Amino acid sequence: MDLGVDSPYFSYGIVMGVFKSLAVKPFNSCIATQEIQLSKGGLFMTALEIVYLLNVTLLLLHEIESAYVKEWEILHLPGKITGFLLLHVPILLLFFWGAVELGNGTTAGEIIALIAGAEGLLPFFVHKLLVKRKGYFESTASNVIIYLNLLTGLASAILAVLALIGKIS
Repeated sequence: MDLGVDSPYFSYGIVMGVFKSLAVKPFNSCIATQEIQLSKGGLFMTALEIVYLLNVTLLLLHEIESAYVKEWEILHLPGKITGFLLLHVPILLLFFWGAVELGNGTTAGEIIALIAGAEGLLPFFVHKLLVKRKGYFESTASNVIIYLNLLTGLASAILAVLALIGKIS
């Protein structure tokens, strides 16, 4: 099966490649930084890079929905839409910087992946446990984003810790 970027199976191939690499190898620090070939052309990414990108993409999708439902009103954040947008500038810069640093294989990238992993847990805890409001973040799409974000956030945090531990030991 061709899993090249132009293939309809590309996303499926990424997810299955990550799970296959996790299932086949012993669970140790090497797994986070082991490269996975995503296409015949030589596109390689580590499991941590893939999970990080999935996690921050889901976080961004959640934040798009958050702007749509005026989350600043739900959470009583000051500044309305302007404050909400300004709050996200450093977050977006951190996400982009993290992707660059992970691509370079730096410790900074792994630390940012750990932070983003923790952030991936927030939509679930905020909207499903702490500040649950009827009619908000209840659609199928919203639930898929929140629950997948919970999984990718946890995976990103675990893989980041494993990568950091691998550098220490």
